[in-house]
Amino acid sequence: MKRINNFQILFHKELRDNLKSWKFIILLFLILGTSYAAIYGAFIALTTSNSTSLVGTVDSYFFLKLFLSSDGTVPSFYILVGFLAPLLGLTLGFDAINTEFNNRTISKLLAQPIYRDHIILTKLLSRIFIIAVIYIAIILSAIGFIILKTGLFPSTQEVVRLFFFYLLIVTYLGLWLNLAVLFSVIFKQPATAAILGITIWIFYLFLYPMLLNVVGKLVNPGPYANQYQILAYQEFMLTVMRFSPTQLFEDGTSIILSPLARSINPIANNQFVGAIPNPLSIKASIQIVWSQLSALIALSALCFAACYWLFMRKEIRA
Repeated sequence: MKRINNFQILFHKELRDNLKSWKFIILLFLILGTSYAAIYGAFIALTTSNSTSLVGTVDSYFFLKLFLSSDGTVPSFYILVGFLAPLLGLTLGFDAINTEFNNRTISKLLAQPIYRDHIILTKLLSRIFIIAVIYIAIILSAIGFIILKTGLFPSTQEVVRLFFFYLLIVTYLGLWLNLAVLFSVIFKQPATAAILGITIWIFYLFLYPMLLNVVGKLVNPGPYANQYQILAYQEFMLTVMRFSPTQLFEDGTSIILSPLARSINPIANNQFVGAIPNPLSIKASIQIVWSQLSALIALSALCFAACYWLFMRKEIRA
């Protein structure tokens, strides 16, 4: 029982420290502002592009389209999550461990009846808890806003798909958080850990697409290629793109939030013959993107394992 109480005390301490930090408060307002702007822009775009009656404006899967659509002024919600939200994980994690060493508080913590693994676990779990609360609040408040404006309620399938979308967001941001905490364990200076984390984020945000464009021009089959050569080229480019965590997240989102989507890979025209345009079940959609989901989970678990192992073996002096 005492071990559990110590864990809870550390967990609550980490929550308070993060929620009171100015870097978190500033980034929180940035995340909330852009997220609600994207959702409201999608609502305006969806309701003005259909019939004049309010009920008629609500398409099937309206609540799902709310997180996929854009009015052209602000990117869609899932795009913002893919490119901007990693900053939240990096900001919460880059100084998680090295600050304790620099302030010489790590030895004071371990002088108490506290297990070493409690420290690293509470560092990670408290930050994942903050991320989970932020995005469940955004999604639920968006649903509540639509209910108040239209008087309609999401269907069971929409609720289930939004729940899996929420889990995908937490997993994706958990990867960036684990990566930042790993750098915090490896590097003594928080600035070094922060710069390296932001460098990786910028690489996948800007440089990696540029490199893909260069590779695409080199392997392009040309204007006289047949259908199979074009499909092979597209499959190769998609495979290379999926080395980016952002692409894995976008692939998963595009299928989970689009019940009519049947594939994330290029499809030949003859494969459409006889296909019935019925929505897929959530189970079938998850099966389509299971490789992307498992890749995100595996990368996050790998970063956590490395972080845990290095911290447990790290020398701590009084």
